[in-house]
Amino acid sequence: MWSRHDASASVRPFYLHRIVDASGVSGTGIVAVGAVLPSGKAILEWRSRWKTVTVFESVDQIVHIHGHGGRTQLHWGDPPAEPRLPAWVQAWQALTAGRPPATTARRLTALPRPPSGGSASESAYRARDV
Repeated sequence: MWSRHDASASVRPFYLHRIVDASGVSGTGIVAVGAVLPSGKAILEWRSRWKTVTVFESVDQIVHIHGHGGRTQLHWGDPPAEPRLPAWVQAWQALTAGRPPATTARRLTALPRPPSGGSASESAYRARDV
């Protein structure tokens, strides 16, 4: 454990990686970034829609409150760069955001089916429907 009274220590960055969003508020992935100060206090900034900053007595307190039994993990260091999703994935996520799966499934079945055949007919279909 990092000593809370080590005055010579520098600021130590960390991030929270949420595997399962138990509350349905923060989402999954890297949900917060933070740093431990030489005093042992920890600062946490949420990356969700509500960009709040909170000061905790220690990282142990953060893990106890936000760890959700291991469903959110604290990792030391800077967060890795998140891969940029292709534009069509971003558009699909925006289109289906906030909709229950059954609604999305109904929309999928309502889409026209591409014709079977070679790549030429597939290209013609894409050009016609895009």
